[in-house]
Amino acid sequence: MGIGTMVEFFRDPSNRWGFIDATFMFALLGAELYAFLVMTLGYFQTIWSLRINIEVPVIVKLADGRTVEVGTIDMSASERVEPGAE
Repeated sequence: MGIGTMVEFFRDPSNRWGFIDATFMFALLGAELYAFLVMTLGYFQTIWSLRINIEVPVIVKLADGRTVEVGTIDMSASERVEPGAE
């Protein structure tokens, strides 16, 4: 169902439609437009890579149990690895 189909339906005098028919038709049209908008925005979100630089501390655990921060690594958000992930 598209906008053209709805216009034809409402313009044709032989169709008998009421308030409930129009309400459901506009609700379905709104749902289709919302789905199109969400999919379009999702498409642009995936093709536009996230370029946020994050400084990740490099921490070394010594044999005696102490931890020492050796330095930092600059990473983009797409390269980020959660702690414990391998």
